[in-house]
Amino acid sequence: MKYIAGAGTRDWTSPPWPPQADWRWWQLRSRFTQKMAVHGLELHAPWSVFGMDVPPWSCELSGTFFAGKDLRAWWRGAASLVAALLELPPEDRNMLLHSHCGNAGILAAFLIEANGETVRSLTTVCTPRRRELDQYSTALKCRRRQITTKEIIGNHMQWMGGRFSSWSMPDGWDNYVAKRKIGHSELLRDVDRFPEDFEHGIVEFMKAA
Repeated sequence: MKYIAGAGTRDWTSPPWPPQADWRWWQLRSRFTQKMAVHGLELHAPWSVFGMDVPPWSCELSGTFFAGKDLRAWWRGAASLVAALLELPPEDRNMLLHSHCGNAGILAAFLIEANGETVRSLTTVCTPRRRELDQYSTALKCRRRQITTKEIIGNHMQWMGGRFSSWSMPDGWDNYVAKRKIGHSELLRDVDRFPEDFEHGIVEFMKAA
């Protein structure tokens, strides 16, 4: 089974984590990708030649205070996600997206379903809920899960990124709260520290879809 990954706002500009790591979590040779592969989940990375590039749907998906009323950056990200997803058979169309990249994923799933195609699953990690996207996220037919955290800094970033919105997604979403205190991206960047949330929050949901 395959999945597509997406980095959050400017996540590619931060150094890999843990400090001894050579790869960021969404790259082909990262520890996270290796652990997913152990569970039979293979990263689909058509954008990568050597596994070092940034997925095009991850770029400049900011929005802490603004994203433009037309949501242009997220629609651009969604368009590139749609192209990548449609390269895969329906049973492999799984998305795992961090922070604001999850909003591009919502739009991508909406576009695919509006054209009679299907998405198998959408998993977002600490994606800020944007009220202007509720009309799209509540219309989705695919299984979708939002993973949020108990850690105040991670929650604060998610809350601010949603323009002071709630941390949970609207009806129709499976809202999973991490068992341990985790920051905004630690579940992905330092996956070995959080085996329970990795397996129950991400792997089991994606494989059961």
